[in-house]
Amino acid sequence: MNNYLQLQNPCQKPAMATRIHGWRHTLLVVALTVLGLATSLSDSVASPVLDGHTQISTAVHDFIAGHYPDAVQLSEGNAAATSGRRVEIDVPRLDPRLSIQSCQMPLQVRLNQNQTPLGKISVRVDCQDAAPWSRYIPASVRVYQQVVFSARPLTRGSVIAVTDLQVSEVDIASVRGSWLADTDMAVGKEVRRTLPSGVAITAEALTEQELIARGQTVVLTAQKGTVLIRQQGVALQAGESGKQISVRNSNSGRVVQAVVTGPGEVEVLF
Repeated sequence: MNNYLQLQNPCQKPAMATRIHGWRHTLLVVALTVLGLATSLSDSVASPVLDGHTQISTAVHDFIAGHYPDAVQLSEGNAAATSGRRVEIDVPRLDPRLSIQSCQMPLQVRLNQNQTPLGKISVRVDCQDAAPWSRYIPASVRVYQQVVFSARPLTRGSVIAVTDLQVSEVDIASVRGSWLADTDMAVGKEVRRTLPSGVAITAEALTEQELIARGQTVVLTAQKGTVLIRQQGVALQAGESGKQISVRNSNSGRVVQAVVTGPGEVEVLF
């Protein structure tokens, strides 16, 4: 019996080792498979594939926001607490019945010709992958900015003082013309037409203050080198600072061209 056992033992040990090695190999393969599956799932969670509708909304929003890099994006909680220029972008949800395939390339977004990203706009979105498509997407853009308004009625020809103005935040899409962001841009200017109280002051509504009236007696200055001559003249035109007008020299009767340099003063052009 002992001899028989001694003969069998050398054979049994390698078989047992082989089975153990096989189980270890199987466990290793299973572990690697599980790890690979986990990595694959992790990658899929980290990089979700956006559907066509979400791709379009995100692309349009980012495109418009890119035109206002210094503005604060309005959202619930910061709209009332933030000062300065602010922008609110509304891209309506697309009809869920509309079938739009997700694009495998970055979407191309552009405005229609001669359009600015302000107010109600239409944006073209293009997908240029193997199955290209195009869509026109409506959007609404509201940009809130400090704008200069009249604090009281202003009559035509009146010169604006700082007390005539107030600054209020407004959606600039609602203001027609070239609105002003600072009162310094309006103070000292002359009103072209009568303005009621509470309206936005625009560049088109103002002109430089008239320093010389037509028919007014003016000081006519002529300088060449170190020689300076002052004579009296009569303005044949009204003019503001820097404007060229015709002036008749009271001594010679000659009509010369001169530039308005101040109230009642002009300088002859050579």
